[in-house]
Amino acid sequence: CKSIHLPASKVEVLRNFSSTIDNILLQNGEIVTKSCIGGISGGAPQILWPSLSECLFAVILHIISESPTGEPNAVLQNWLRSAVTDNSLLNNSQNITSEIGT
Repeated sequence: CKSIHLPASKVEVLRNFSSTIDNILLQNGEIVTKSCIGGISGGAPQILWPSLSECLFAVILHIISESPTGEPNAVLQNWLRSAVTDNSLLNNSQNITSEIGT
């Protein structure tokens, strides 16, 4: 399992604001997911792809960890479906080709 190691003082701050962060993620998760997938699929410079994939991983991991074990998460499925079917991201495959030169 992948985890982020933070100093205890930072963990305490995050814990104090966790409900606020959770609410913001639920309100904006679809936009964050689309932004990450859009960037990874060529909408952002290649140098940002690792950061975008880490962000997407963190969002997915957080939403999955809040779901009952073994149950599909409808919210996450909707966010991912919305991102991969977004017509505005269709041109990104051409951007990837020009970015990595294949």
